[in-house]
Amino acid sequence: MIKTRKVLKGTRMKKLNKSMSLLLCFALLFGGSTVFAEDNATTVPSPPGIAIPGLSYQTHVENIGWQGFVKENELSGTTGQSLRLEAIELKFGTDKDVRLQYETHIQNIGWQGLVDEGQISGTTGQCLRLEAIRIKLVGADAGLYNVYYKVHAQNFGWLGWAKNGESSGTAGFSDRLEGINVIIFSKYDDPFEGKYEPDMAFVEYTKSDSGTNIGGTWDGNFDHSFNTVPYDSSGSHGGVIFSGN
Repeated sequence: MIKTRKVLKGTRMKKLNKSMSLLLCFALLFGGSTVFAEDNATTVPSPPGIAIPGLSYQTHVENIGWQGFVKENELSGTTGQSLRLEAIELKFGTDKDVRLQYETHIQNIGWQGLVDEGQISGTTGQCLRLEAIRIKLVGADAGLYNVYYKVHAQNFGWLGWAKNGESSGTAGFSDRLEGINVIIFSKYDDPFEGKYEPDMAFVEYTKSDSGTNIGGTWDGNFDHSFNTVPYDSSGSHGGVIFSGN
């Protein structure tokens, strides 16, 4: 009996080792990452060739000029210095058929129209502030990626992340953009998917028959962690009703 138990135990171990080897080979063959639970194993596929591409961008800042290019998710511009962004240029280094297009909302001009990556959106030498921006991806492979961007706006601080052509910034307040962050993720590995809050990315000032209030998608309350504190309603930016015209 003891000998029989030893034989059965050895047989089970051989079978288990063989099963584990086959599982490992399968995972390596199909390029997935294997996640082990207590009693089973699941292979999570990772599509080959999907990588976060190289991204760089620079802004033209009041009293500074062109700052020089920074990489993805780095600050371009300033915070805490009350300096306006006046223009922006983005570049996208990838071997995929995808490129950036972007447009800015400019003081006294409005939305300027889309430009391709490597071109300037905004103005220089005219002392005009940027107030909002839209960035999107175009090309046959554009659907493989998501581009996210957020801005630091006068009197608001950091707004929420916008995505794939959505507006980011303000309109109708005469508030300057001061800084911007941009980042691109593969759609197959996007930590922001389902978590970002586009309603916190753009603030528009409108009038109604009952008085002056906030329109667009913002409800007047910053209760999220965007480093922003609500202002009072006596002509500043906070609360739904404003006293100014």
